[in-house]
Amino acid sequence: MRTADIQLRDDGVVVARIHPGVRQSVANARANLAAAIEARGGIKRPILVDISLCEPLDADVRRCYTGPELTRSFNALGMLIEASSFGRMIGNIYLQIARLGIPARLFSEQEDALAWLRAFVSAR
Repeated sequence: MRTADIQLRDDGVVVARIHPGVRQSVANARANLAAAIEARGGIKRPILVDISLCEPLDADVRRCYTGPELTRSFNALGMLIEASSFGRMIGNIYLQIARLGIPARLFSEQEDALAWLRAFVSAR
């Protein structure tokens, strides 16, 4: 069972919402990433990952989410984090360690994240 709900929105942004209170394994991370890649429909798109309620990720799980498949499949990453200093700290650590190679930003409000990500939706 995946530990996230993943969908392609009508505006072209892929959204992955990590389930609250669930401890993720490497297998979960691989399944979630595969589902997000499938949801993009073969087009490089921006992705919003909502980690605002998720449990902390182990290092091996983080590596699955930040590997080369992410940058091959997506052109920008917005992360929706808990609106607290702790949430921002965790998000910043994640982005510093990941060194993604695509534009990435932290947000505490979904609408702000979606507005930023829509700029990366390719005109097709």
